Amino acid sequence: MSEYAADLHDGENRQSRRIKREELHVNGPKTKRAAFSTLTTNNTLRVQPFRTAKQSAVSDKNQDELKTLPAPYISKSLRESSSFTIHCDTEPQKISRDSATHHRLQIHPGVTGLVHVHSRQPLSVISQENFQNEIESDNEESPMVLDESTSESVKPEKLSPKDQIFSPQYAADIYCYLRTLETNYRAKPNYMRKQQDISPSMRSILIDWLVEVGEEYKLDGETLYLAINYIDRFLSSMAVLRGKLQLVGTACMFVAAKYQEIYPPDLAEFVYITDDTYTKKQVLRMEHLVLKVLAFDLAIPTPLYFLRRFCQLAEAREIVEYLSMYLCELTIMEADPYLRYYPSMIAASSLYLAQHMFNDPLWDTNMQMQTDYKPEDLRECVVNLHRSLRAAPRCQQQAVRDKYRSEKYLFVGDMNPPEYLPLLK
Repeated sequence: MSEYAADLHDGENRQSRRIKREELHVNGPKTKRAAFSTLTTNNTLRVQPFRTAKQSAVSDKNQDELKTLPAPYISKSLRESSSFTIHCDTEPQKISRDSATHHRLQIHPGVTGLVHVHSRQPLSVISQENFQNEIESDNEESPMVLDESTSESVKPEKLSPKDQIFSPQYAADIYCYLRTLETNYRAKPNYMRKQQDISPSMRSILIDWLVEVGEEYKLDGETLYLAINYIDRFLSSMAVLRGKLQLVGTACMFVAAKYQEIYPPDLAEFVYITDDTYTKKQVLRMEHLVLKVLAFDLAIPTPLYFLRRFCQLAEAREIVEYLSMYLCELTIMEADPYLRYYPSMIAASSLYLAQHMFNDPLWDTNMQMQTDYKPEDLRECVVNLHRSLRAAPRCQQQAVRDKYRSEKYLFVGDMNPPEYLPLLK
């Protein structure tokens, strides 16, 4: 249909143009059009603007077009003038300083006298050879002397991925700040005694489920530790029924993911993992309650943060670091006794036990200075870690152990614990 309309339109245009040509042939043009111009009433010729380039090409073109025009179309001035030319500067002339010039310019004698008295000497000519030598010479010092003492003394350092987190310049200050911060946002160690409808075993089941959720959605390790901290702090202040315990855990995991992850799972996904036990509205309401109880204090140091720092200081091997992470994660399954220890102490004790299991150098003087922990300070926590490691194969909740039995973590979950602990003096 569109092609037919286009053909019809073209046919009408051709018919219209044919009629106009016939009228023009019979009656002649109504007005005469001047060359290089629009239609005018006085039939004058419009002069083409002057250009500073393409002189010969434009000139020849103008002449050829003018030859084809009748005489009445060409003005007298245009016929007399030839093609336009480009102005060229003349050779510079030496300035004459004679009195005749001053007289012609009618310069006051006082001014001319100053010129003669304070006349400058002409500049000397520099040969091209000497000028090139000056450019290429690198023996002479630059006339602009820069103070390069700072740039020479401070050299940029190439930081490893860990150094980008633990900057050497601020690591000590950051560590001191986090050690102070970990004392302010702790759960009450014995809060389970005040919970009437939930038990420590229910908490362990909830944590085991959250570990699986973290693995399912590939969440960061910090997200899991943050969620556990939020749960324990919330339960330290609020009595919860067992039917709402999973809702509390889901809301805390949702908050931790939004705080820690770059791309956290959507709310619908958290509702899905509960098998639609709770609605979106219930999760959001519990999220509001959790944030209100926690007073929005979400930035807290975790054992995993301290462990990464300690492994960097000790230059621990990869397998030692994975075993330390496994020991740290075993502690989240038990509220008692591990809520009694600071996150930094749990991290230090985990690394200490892992070093012993691989016969690596133990807590030396440098580690004691950097961490503010001596081996005797870690004795009680190391003993409890050793007990938890030996009991892990017999525990009903196996999510943590299964996680570290994979190739990703070099199968550290299958390692047999030592029968005896190192002597902690």
